Order: sequence, then structure tokens, then C-alpha cells
Amino acid sequence: MKIAVVSPGVPMEIALNKESKRKTAAVVALRNGERHFGSDAVSLGVRYPQSCYSFLLDLLGKRVEHPQVQLFMARFPHYQIQAHPERGTVMFQHDENTVYTVEELIGMILEHAKSIAETYTEQKIKDAVVTVPVYFNQAERRALLEAASLAQIQVLQLISEPMAVALNYGMFRRKEINGTARNLMFYDMGSQDTTVSIVSFQVIKTKERGFTETHPQAQILGIGYDRNLGGKSVQIKLRDHLADKFNELKKTKTDVRTVPRAMAKLAKEAERVKTVLSANSQIYAQVENVMEDIDFRVEVTRDTLESLNADFFLHVTEPIDMSLKTAAMTMSEIDEIILVGAGTRVPKVQEKLQTYFGRELGRNLNTDEAAAMGAVYRAADLSTGFKVKKFITKDGVLFPIDVDFEREYENDEGEKGVKQVKRTLFSKMNPYPQKKIMTFNKHTGDFTFFANLNELDHISKEEMARIGSLNLTEVKVKGLAPILEKYAQQSNVESKGVKAHFNLDDSGLLGVSTVEAVFEQTITDKKKDKEDKKKKEKAAKKPKIETIKEPLEFVTKIVDLTPMSEELITESMAKLKALNDVDELKTAKETALNSLETFVIDVRDKLYQELWEKSSTEEEREKFSAKCSEISDWIDEEVSPDTELEPLETRLKELKDLTSSWFARVREHVDRPEALGALNQMMNTSHNFLGKAKNKTGEDGFFTEKELETLEKKIQDITKWRDDKLADQDLQPMSEMPKMTASSIAEKALELDREVKYLINKAKIAQAEKEREKRLKEAEEKKAKEEAEKKKKKKDKKKKKAKKDDATSATEDTEEDSKGEEQPEETNDDETEENSTTDETPLNEEVENQPDGKTPDNDNEQIIVEEEGEEDSLSQDGAAEVPVEEENTGHSEL
Repeated sequence: MKIAVVSPGVPMEIALNKESKRKTAAVVALRNGERHFGSDAVSLGVRYPQSCYSFLLDLLGKRVEHPQVQLFMARFPHYQIQAHPERGTVMFQHDENTVYTVEELIGMILEHAKSIAETYTEQKIKDAVVTVPVYFNQAERRALLEAASLAQIQVLQLISEPMAVALNYGMFRRKEINGTARNLMFYDMGSQDTTVSIVSFQVIKTKERGFTETHPQAQILGIGYDRNLGGKSVQIKLRDHLADKFNELKKTKTDVRTVPRAMAKLAKEAERVKTVLSANSQIYAQVENVMEDIDFRVEVTRDTLESLNADFFLHVTEPIDMSLKTAAMTMSEIDEIILVGAGTRVPKVQEKLQTYFGRELGRNLNTDEAAAMGAVYRAADLSTGFKVKKFITKDGVLFPIDVDFEREYENDEGEKGVKQVKRTLFSKMNPYPQKKIMTFNKHTGDFTFFANLNELDHISKEEMARIGSLNLTEVKVKGLAPILEKYAQQSNVESKGVKAHFNLDDSGLLGVSTVEAVFEQTITDKKKDKEDKKKKEKAAKKPKIETIKEPLEFVTKIVDLTPMSEELITESMAKLKALNDVDELKTAKETALNSLETFVIDVRDKLYQELWEKSSTEEEREKFSAKCSEISDWIDEEVSPDTELEPLETRLKELKDLTSSWFARVREHVDRPEALGALNQMMNTSHNFLGKAKNKTGEDGFFTEKELETLEKKIQDITKWRDDKLADQDLQPMSEMPKMTASSIAEKALELDREVKYLINKAKIAQAEKEREKRLKEAEEKKAKEEAEKKKKKKDKKKKKAKKDDATSATEDTEEDSKGEEQPEETNDDETEENSTTDETPLNEEVENQPDGKTPDNDNEQIIVEEEGEEDSLSQDGAAEVPVEEENTGHSEL
């Protein structure tokens, strides 16, 4: 298995196990009440194969009579398998008193995976996305969730392996995905199975948050698989071949197949030989002491391996045909073929695929880690603690689901009967997650409907037996009759049947969320518009319809495989907790013993190091040496796996307490020079600062005389303290606790640092204030200058305007005099002469007496004001006003 993690500060990557390997064997072994995982479990399984459990996914969510369980028992006859008394599922008889269910064993493996992730990230982990084979049915998926709950893991989603691989491919190639659909085929051969998926990549538009967005999408169009076409099958064939070769030696009368430990050794060697033959043409398989002290060595060639698995290689291309059939596509519609999984490294597999496709095969994905990396990207997307670029995924329904129910009917002769009704719910390769609503009509009382698998024409006959139960769930609907009676008396209410809301979620699990009776009520509006009364009477009025929904009680019963009850889950969790406690105690003992041994060795080594020797007396060193010898003898003679934790911790504490003062003295001798160097550097810096600060006093300076005197006195005091302490320290032997400690030196340096920082901050504030005042003064001077220039321009313009108005007035007076001479009969001569004198003479005199061109005449005053208004209006957009506006903006920013 591969464990990918994402956590704050840790990018999406594969977690390394304690051996610093990226791949961990999905194996658990239990021996003498202790658990072993990974490579430790594999090694233990060679000696005790009955205590080592692997390939457990083949048994998950299946009854004992299932074909896959029977095949497992034939391949590994050393296991004692029995049926669960309540569920009929697989249980392992571990010893006389202990049995383990498959869910418990897988829960242990998931718990170990969680511990690897937590150790790698150094953080607690509770959420996970788990990959599952695409052919897992409803019962198998529920069983995996139950196993995860036993491991106290919250599963955010069960993602199918081809969907995880497709997501890993697409998330690193977002720029290559556009509006044109691109169809890719992923051929994935793993250790247990082979899956072929056809995935369409395309950018689509979504409107989830109220506005249109574009995101890349990966949608599975076709699936093909063979659950037994994997590396495990090749390994088992090779194991059996080695067993035959060993029996042919006839060195013992015992058939090696009857000895589980010998078969486990041959199986381990078969795995090694299979791996080597992927890159080499021949190798020698050799096992020491297969049984009865008999060693075994035989040559195995690649041709031999291929001939042993001839039927295996014949099935390599069958999942491809199945995927094309489910997608209703041809190879001409496939744009690229990508190889995934360690099984695709086998030369014969590559040869078969190359011959079938007749084109280049893509090898640009990490075959081992693609699914894990796709799943961890999905986990980051689903988690609320991370934000990743959205990538939409749509899986495909491999096993179609329909709904069956019975309905009463009455024929033409009035005879009543019951007929079976079947409706398709999720057809083949329907995308999910998806929600659907199904309406049940003509039911007047409680009724029952069933969700089943159907239309499995694309599944072979052999595979049909491995799918399991075709019946999934039974749903009983109650309380319909009283609700129908409630609305039967209302003439304006019509029944629209019963609607059931189905949900196929991200994990591929089917559920019924709501069942409700739906009615439509016709509401008539009696108000009529008087103006349109005649028109409304002629035209038919459309009635207003309101929908009424009445929730119904329903009970869902799972019929394919009975889930674990609360009692069973509690019992299993208690069993796992007891094992966890044993593991934690064992780990604590190992850690305590290791810490004790390490500390004893460390103390003994330090006794002969120069600095440590000078920092202790002869008497102390004798005590330390004697205590170390005592503890070492105790470890050799009395400590065993059954030793309690407390004595180990007590001995370690005794030795640490005895040597604590010694360690403290050495620590002071090591840390003091560094702390003293930092203090000297701080004092030099303070001296330089003080010299420069003395030039910044007075009215134009930043500091007062008293502040500088305080700093100078602080420097002198610390200098004296340092010199006195150094003198005392030179007279003191190293075997005594130093009087001048590193912490006291650091404290003095901190005091001096606070004084200097206070003055520096004060100078910064004062400098900033001066610069601010300077900017304000410059801004005000600039504004005043611009205002003066503006007033001068206005004044000049007014003078020019006044002169122009005077000239215009003189012209008008001349015209009036001319008119008076032309029409003497309409005007009195005396009045005309008097008016002419009144209009002309005072005006001219006033104009001459105004130095700036202004006159007291009201008309002329109004004209000047209007001109000022126009000037102001124009100046808002004119060049003369621009600098003023910029300066105002500058004040706002300041």
C-alpha cells in the first residue's frame, strides 16, 4: 500500500515508513499478543504463516461461500476460516480463544497506515480518502467503511482506483485540457487485479455559486476489469512450480505443500524471482532449509515463467474489450493509452499490449503512486483546511441499479391482481455522484420497494458469480393511507403520487434520503379587475397551483449483507484497543530501555573526555562509573521482554539525577564563551551609539543629557560587573558550579539592549516628526504661492474686463444721442439734454476715479460678478487650478 499525506507545512507527497520506504506491505501478523506490520509481518509470516494475514481485500464484505473466498482458501490452505454466526462473513480462527474478522484485520492495517502518516507529518490525522477497486459492490464498500471506523478514521470519500489515477493525471496537466473532449485509456495492472478505464477530460461550465465558472472535468466513460489478473496470480503459479521442483528432488517423503512454513518460504522466494525476471532472462531460486534441513536451488528462466502463466497472458487484453463495450466506443476514439501499476512492467504484458494496440504506450505516470497521489489531492479538496484548484470528477456506475415493486391492478372483468413493476434508477455508466427522484403512483396504502442490480449484460458469466447478491435494499413506506384520507375531502387537491429521493454519493453508496406524498392544490383568485371584467369572463383564467409535500415514514433494510451491529462494532473496537494498549506499552518499554542504554554509554564515554573530566572531581567520576556498571549489569542479567516499564524509567531517572550537576557545569562552560562574546559585541555597539548620540542633543537633537548619562552609566556598570565576574571565575576550579553563568550574562546584555533600543526608537519618532513638519511647511508654502498667483491672474483679468465695459458704455451713449436728434418731436428738449448729461458725465467720472477699473454702477458690478463666476467655473478644469488640486491630494495622503 502507498500512503500519501497533505498537512500544514507538508506538501502532497508519499509518507515514508520506519524503513524510509515509500511502499508498505498491507500485511498484519499477530504473535504472542503482539502485532507486527509491513516487512516485519512478512518476515514473521515466513516462520508462522498461520499468524500472518495478507490479501484481505479478496475477503472483505463476502460470505464464506463466495467464489473469491473459496479461491483464497485453496491458495492458502493453512488458514482456519469459519463463518460469522450472525453475518456469515469470513472469520479467522487465530488460536483456541481468539478469532478475527476481516474488518478487524483491515482496521489494524488502516490504523498502522494512520500511524505512519502521523509519524511522517508529526501531526494528528483523522480524515482520509481511501481508494477502492472499481468492482467493489455496495456490501464491500460498506465493509471497508466499517473497517475504517474501527481504526477511528473518518473517511471523506471512497474513490475508485481509476478515478484517482485519472485525477492524478489531470491535476498536473490542467493547461492541456480544453473545451474539446479528449478520451484516454488507463491500463492498470496491480498485484491483485487489472482495471481498464476510459476517461474523458474536458473543460466544462458550472454554476454552483451563483455565477458561471469553468473547471476541468474527468468523467469515466467505460470500465473493464479482471479481479484475479494481477501479480499475485503470477507469484502463486511460480510458488507452486517451485514446490513441484522441490518434490521432484525426493529428498523427503513429506509433500512440501502440506507444510505451511515451507510454502511460505517458497512464496517469498517466488516474489523475488518474479521481480528479477522482469529485467533479466534467468535467475536461480534458492531457499535455505525449506524443510527438514533441506536446501533448495533451481534455475528459473523468463521463458519458464511465461509458459507457467500462459493462460494468464491470454486474459491480458480482455478488460480492454470490456471497457470499450461499456463505453460503446472503438479504439479509434481513444486519443492516448497510459500504463499504470507495477504489473505493466512485466515484458510479456507490454508485448501483448503493444501487439493489441499497435501504437505507442504512454508511460508518463508513476505506476506505483498515481492512485495514492490522486486520492490525496481529493482529500485536500474535500478538507476545509486546504484550498486547491477545483477539478471535477464523475465516476461511472458499473453495476446498473433498478427499483422493483408490486402494484395492485384491476382488469376489464373487474378482477384484482398484483403485477411486478420494474424501473431503471441508475443505468450503466451513469455518472455519479447523482440524485434522482422516483414517483410511485396508484398506491393507497403502505407499500414496499426494492433496489436491485440489473441489466448486467456486460458482465461475464464467471464474474456474475463473484458480484454477490443482486438484491441491495428493501424500503418499507408507512403512513400513506391517513394522509390520502386527509386530503380526499378537499375537492381542489389532487394527489401526484409518492416521491422517493435516491442518492448515489461520492463513495458509490446508494441511499434513500426522503419519501414524501405530493399533492397539488388549486387556488382560485376571486378578485377581479373592474376595467378588464368583460375580457376576463371571455378568456379562460389559469388557476394557481400550490404543491403540498407530506413526509412519510420509511424503513430501509439492507439485504445484500448484514452490516455490523453497534454491539459488534463496540466489541471489535474493544479488541483493537486492547491490542493498541499492548503495542503502546511495548513501544514505551523499548523506548525506555533504549534511552537507558544510550545514556549509560554516553556517561561512560564522557568520563574520559577532557572538558567533562575537568568539570568533575575524581570522587564524582568514581560514583558515575559505579552507577553505570550497576545499571549495565542489571540490564544484562534481569531485563527481559516481560520487564515492567517502571523499573526502566526509575533507573534512568536515578542516573540522570546523579549526573545532573555535572551536565549543568559542562553546559555552563560550553555556553559561557558564546554568551560573553554576544555581551562584548553589544557593549561595543552601545559605545559607538553613545558617541554618535552625544552630537544629537540640544534643541536640534533627539536626546537629553540625562538620557545619555543613564546609558553611559549602564555601560560602565555592566563593564565593571563583567570584569569582576571574570576575575572571580578565573580563580574558581571547573569542577565547581560557575559563578558567572550564561543566563546572567544574557540578562545583562538584555538590560543594555533595552536602553539602546529605547533611545533608537525615540530618535526614529523624532526624525519622523521633523520630516512630517517639513513636508507640511513645504506644502503650505506651495499652496500660498499658487493662491497668490491665482489672485493676481484674476485681478489682471478684471482690469481688462472693466476697460472693455467702459468702451462699450461710451458707444451706447453715443447711439442714444443720435436717436434723440432723429426724433425731436417725441422727446422734450430740456429732458433730453438733462438725461443725456445725467447718463454720461457721472459714469465717465466714476470710471476715471477707480484705479482698478471697477465702478459703483450696479449694472457694471453685476457684469463683473458674472465674469468671476465664469472664471471660477472654467478654472475648475483649467490649468491654473491643477496644482492646487494636487497639493490638496497631497495633504489627504499625508
